[in-house]
Amino acid sequence: MVSPFPPRQRNHHLPLRLHGVTTVAVSRVRQFSLQSRGKNSGGHRRHAGYRRRDRRGSVSTPLPPLDEKTADAEESASAGANIILPLRTPNSGQSTIAKVESLGRRCRTFPCDLSNTPEVSTLIARITSAGERIDILVNCAGWHVRKPAEAYTDAEVEGIWRVNLGGMFILCRDVAAHWFAEDLAGWENGSGVPRKKIINTASVLSFTGGTGLAAYTATKGGIAQVTKTFSNEWAARGINVNAIAPGYIRTDLTRDLQENPDKSVEVMERTPVGRWGETTDLAGLVVLLASGASDFMAGAVVPIDGGYTAR
Repeated sequence: MVSPFPPRQRNHHLPLRLHGVTTVAVSRVRQFSLQSRGKNSGGHRRHAGYRRRDRRGSVSTPLPPLDEKTADAEESASAGANIILPLRTPNSGQSTIAKVESLGRRCRTFPCDLSNTPEVSTLIARITSAGERIDILVNCAGWHVRKPAEAYTDAEVEGIWRVNLGGMFILCRDVAAHWFAEDLAGWENGSGVPRKKIINTASVLSFTGGTGLAAYTATKGGIAQVTKTFSNEWAARGINVNAIAPGYIRTDLTRDLQENPDKSVEVMERTPVGRWGETTDLAGLVVLLASGASDFMAGAVVPIDGGYTAR
């Protein structure tokens, strides 16, 4: 076999000679950092960071009622972000707070019941008035009631819609308005000001109908669609809005299926990867969408489901 490279390039340092391929690779790896990189140099942006050198990117992460998806916050902290957690009760989220702080990041909490619209409507203002700066918003709160569609009560439907879809909409609206008034005022491509990021949590049920989760499915379909609408309106103004669409993940929301041997096997057989997903499976995609590596991703709803929706 004839090598395509001259003999002098066939050595252990070959990649260093290939038109800067290794340099490009290192640059791309750095794009995944959520830590502030100070002022721009060499055309590279600071990704999801503060303008001041001594502060790191801050992620506001509305958690679900039972803290099922705290891996998002922990992985973001690992990548260099400080975390802001809205908590329904003062004692919730303590394990996440401890994990974030063990990574050398700040984790500040704000009381907020995401089923209470007035509380949600003041959350962004309360965070920014307290001197915090939001660079990334991760919406991952959600709950459901599993029953036949005709059996839902009005209260159940309203509650599911308020937490899953209404709260997400309000937080996206309010953080975008704040960004346009402050950090992104006069923003344009090439300005050197890093793009802001919003990451919503859709579901495989954004693409499939499913059974027994009619109210939940309606909200997840809505999340997928409004993610695209937000992106259409805001991408040109400096905000990337995308969504992850998890498959069957081991959380408290799916505990009833996990503990049903027949249903659990059915999930694994339907999933080409052949297993349940773990919350840690979501974290890498969240970091990608929060970082500068995804600056050209806008309005995407990305399945992370072990191949479930491909069947």
